[in-house]
Amino acid sequence: MRNKSKISTASINQNFWAPPALPFLEIRSTYDSLSPYAEHFHQDFSLGLILKGSTAFTCGSSEHLAEAGDLVLIEPNQVHSCNPVDGQSRSYHMLYIDSGWCSELCGLTSSTISWGLKRRILKNPDIYQKILKFVEAVQAGTSDRLSSLENIIREMLVDNLVSQPPAKNSEALEKARGILSGSPRRRRGLKNLAEALETTRRIGARET
Repeated sequence: MRNKSKISTASINQNFWAPPALPFLEIRSTYDSLSPYAEHFHQDFSLGLILKGSTAFTCGSSEHLAEAGDLVLIEPNQVHSCNPVDGQSRSYHMLYIDSGWCSELCGLTSSTISWGLKRRILKNPDIYQKILKFVEAVQAGTSDRLSSLENIIREMLVDNLVSQPPAKNSEALEKARGILSGSPRRRRGLKNLAEALETTRRIGARET
């Protein structure tokens, strides 16, 4: 494994995995966390597995509650937040998967097409267990099989994708994408990004 690291503080206990055979994938596992995450976004497709407890998250103006056994799906560049519920800790895996790889896998190969999701929470024990076993195998260093991940993502996304014309990008957004290139674990807060772009807080108005 490369880039395996562990971060432990009074409020966060998490690990990262980036299997060399799957360069489009990074996994973050967080345990018994009370840490809140203000609104931010990732360039990659984000897939969450709730292991224990529950988490409240927003995507744009919509609010959701995910519980143990749920799968959470967030499309690329979607502004979202994630917070504990009623002061209770939660544990989860997050998979950050390159959006281009996902699009091609699901047949969205045109550069003029972007995609959204019909559902952000999946309650599917079969798919959940498949992803959980895949993550555990990667963590144990016993599996980096591309085929198993491809089958899982197809099963989960093909019927859940909504293709749409991409929004016209401003010069600031193009610059933002350049800043955001790199490791998907580098969660970019909207306020910090706005400051980096020397723009107004219009981009980061929802950051707290």
